[in-house]
Amino acid sequence: ACFHCCRWLSDVAIKSQSDAFTAIDRLLDMGAQTVIITSTFVETGQSQVLLGKNKNGEITRVEMPKIKAHFTGTGDLFNALLLAWSHEGLQSSCEKAVCTMQAVLRRTLQHYGT
Repeated sequence: ACFHCCRWLSDVAIKSQSDAFTAIDRLLDMGAQTVIITSTFVETGQSQVLLGKNKNGEITRVEMPKIKAHFTGTGDLFNALLLAWSHEGLQSSCEKAVCTMQAVLRRTLQHYGT
C-alpha cells in the first residue's frame, strides 16, 4: 500500500517508523498476509523508505534515493516486480523490486529527460 492508503486503512497517523509498523500490524491483524508501505520518508529526510512485514514476522526496510522527476505507473511497475521476485522471500523480493524499478526509472529519465 502507498503511505497514504496504509494510513487511511489502518487509521494510524504515520509520523515515524514505529507508527508505520503499528499501522502494518493493524493491517496484518485485519487479515493481510503481507503489508508493504511504499514511498515513505519517515526518519530519513530525502530518501524514500519501503517498510514491510508478513504474517511470519519477517520484516524489511529498504531505503532508496528519491529520483526528482514525475513518473506515471510506478505503483503498477513496483507491484509487478514484487510479484516476479516474490519467491525470493520478503527482504530479497523488496530489494530486487526496488533495484529494478530504480534502474528502469533512471533509464527512462536518461532517455526522455525531465
